[in-house]
Amino acid sequence: MACPRLRCINLNGCKHLSDSSLEAISKNSCSSSLLSINLSGCRKITDIGLKHLTKSCHHLTSLNVADCGKISDKGVIYIAKGCPGLRQIRLSDCPRVTDQSIEILVQNCTKLCWLDIARIGRITDSSVRIIANSCKENLERLNLARPSPLEVLYSSALASPSLLPITYINDDISFDGDGDYHDVIRSVRSDTEITDESIALLTRQCPNLQLLDLSYMNSITNYSIESIANNSFSLVCLTIIGCRFVTCDSLRYLAQLRRKSGHLGCITMGDAAGISVDEDSLKEILGGVSWDDVGNW
Repeated sequence: MACPRLRCINLNGCKHLSDSSLEAISKNSCSSSLLSINLSGCRKITDIGLKHLTKSCHHLTSLNVADCGKISDKGVIYIAKGCPGLRQIRLSDCPRVTDQSIEILVQNCTKLCWLDIARIGRITDSSVRIIANSCKENLERLNLARPSPLEVLYSSALASPSLLPITYINDDISFDGDGDYHDVIRSVRSDTEITDESIALLTRQCPNLQLLDLSYMNSITNYSIESIANNSFSLVCLTIIGCRFVTCDSLRYLAQLRRKSGHLGCITMGDAAGISVDEDSLKEILGGVSWDDVGNW
């Protein structure tokens, strides 16, 4: 059936959707006019399906393929070359996607304002710098969150059950014995540490960031938060869960940013050794910010 005026397709969670479905869309008369496709959670889709889609859907401005675990760098490169006008793309929870294709994506799709690459297979300092230098003023929403330690262990256990002493109960895992699982986490994440220097560059090059998620970045410190406070005057929401070297002192910088810009309305932090403070101490750290304002954060 031809739908020549169709602009948006939402197929979120269609678990039986396959590559042949995307091929059919690409051959429909609407393909050249489609602007937005949501394929989040369509786990049967592979790089072949994206190849079909990007052959004719050249005017896409928004694409969501989050939680499509069979997509790899090859599929993202098809997107980068076939849809240069993309403004929004979500690739979160695609573990086969790495910085190799993300660098090509941001260099080809120079109008990107929303980039979600949370918990992809690998992201490095080099790719964050390329994002900063390619997207610049256009970028408004960026999700760079890494997997939590539990997510890393769970993925490792599913991939190689013999690596960890675990018990499976209804798809959940429990740990047997007193093994040191930090080695497993370090081995998986050793090449994915993002440093303060790349975050500082990001805040300087992308001054229009409104939403930023840096959760579980194990190497960033209060220096990154200070850089955000000094440069990100459009920031509305910041998430820094699990950043173990970010302490409550960083709230002083964020309080200053809130007073200067008036935009920062949401800060989500926790699950880190450096963030542990009672109400009275928090009031002292925040100085001139009223407790009512803190409650609104």
